[in-house]
This record gives sequence, structure tokens and C-alpha cells, in this order.
Amino acid sequence: RELEQTFVAPRDELEHQLARIWEDLLGITPVGVTDSFFDLGGHSLLAVRLVAQVQERLGKRLPLAALFQGDTVEQLANYLRRQEFPEAIPSLVPIKPDGSRPPLFFIHPSGGSVHWYFDLAKHLDREQPFYGLQAQGLQADRPLHSRIEDMAAHYVREIRAVQPTGPYQVGSWSMGVV
Repeated sequence: RELEQTFVAPRDELEHQLARIWEDLLGITPVGVTDSFFDLGGHSLLAVRLVAQVQERLGKRLPLAALFQGDTVEQLANYLRRQEFPEAIPSLVPIKPDGSRPPLFFIHPSGGSVHWYFDLAKHLDREQPFYGLQAQGLQADRPLHSRIEDMAAHYVREIRAVQPTGPYQVGSWSMGVV
């Protein structure tokens, strides 16, 4: 493993606790604070388990999107130290916001989470921006939409915040839902 050459050990208790969670989930020891969760074998389903473990073991709420915006122990520890949790978690998740091409916007499948798209984003061209739209209220921060029209209007506002004019590239996947 090439990571031994650049291994940076945890420097405080929070980094130690996060590294231990990663080690348990990924089955890798040791985990350095600058190692990428995804480079170590993490994937979208393990990311969901990671968020749950942080809540259970540390008693801290970590939005799933935070992992995809900073996928190292160091970055997550800094996020948790700031304790800057917005009152409402945004629906628009910048999974891969950089690139010169028009962005792709993928709407969540049933369940409301966009974590299913993180593996897909890794395989896109590096110039392809990619955003996920997760359900409002996914983390009980706001009520869920009860009408498809309200949900669509909300997602249009979110998309236009990134790309004010079209044409738009919108996708999703479904398991039989209209």
C-alpha cells in the first residue's frame, strides 16, 4: 500500500476516534488523517454506515454530504469541530462541483438520499460537474414534501442557483416509481 509513505497519524482525540471508526468499517489499519475514505475502499453504502457510526459513537450529527465534500479524517474532524450545522440541510449536494462542462443534476431515488450517486461520480470525466438533489427534510431538519409539484419547484430553484439558465441535464434512477 502506497499510503505508508505519506501516513499522517491522528493528532487529537477526535481524529483518533474517527480513524478508529474508519478502521472498523474498512478493515484497514492504520488509517491516517489524510487518507481518502474512497481511496481506501469506501463506497456509498459504507458512507451511510460511517455517518451512523459517528452519530452513535461520538454523538455528533454528520450530514452525508460532508463526507463527499471532504473525505479525509482531517477534513471531517475540522467539520465536526466547527459545529457549523445549518438549520436546514440543503437539498442540492455538490458531489463533484468542478469542471468545465455543463453540470449534471441527479434527483434522488426512493428514500430521498443521493449517496447512491457517489460511486457513479467517481467514474465521470474530471471536467464533468455532478450534483445530487436529496429530499428536503431527509435529516428531519424540515418537513418532507407531500406533493410532487412542490418537490419539483424546490428542485428547480436549487438547480437554478447553480445554473441560472438552461438547457439542463437532469437524471435519476427509479425502481418502478413514476
